[in-house]
Amino acid sequence: MILEQRCAKLQFGRRGDRSDRAEIGRPAIIGGGRAGGDALPILAVNPGIAPADAKRWRYLGYKGGSEPGVIAMHFLAQARDGDWYALSASWNNPAARVDEPRFVALMTRALNLLAQHAPAR
Repeated sequence: MILEQRCAKLQFGRRGDRSDRAEIGRPAIIGGGRAGGDALPILAVNPGIAPADAKRWRYLGYKGGSEPGVIAMHFLAQARDGDWYALSASWNNPAARVDEPRFVALMTRALNLLAQHAPAR
């Protein structure tokens, strides 16, 4: 079983003060017009987790998929304080089906913990 998970606080146009924050500049997906602004409403159609959990975020975009032995979930989230986060994880088991409900529960817990610890302004 291989489980990979990534989470980064996105810093838009400012220096992060912690080494665990990924400064990647303002992604085109968050920009307007032809640079990808249409992607935000599309990613928000299905939050990927229960609506009650998704409401912890100002914005929650999701893209994911699965097939036998593989599942992946990717989130773009804006906290109540306006900070953006990205969370991405995948589970791969070539020998057997993965436990999709367990994986969704793990991702939901990770997002809830992240929302809980995001500072409110």
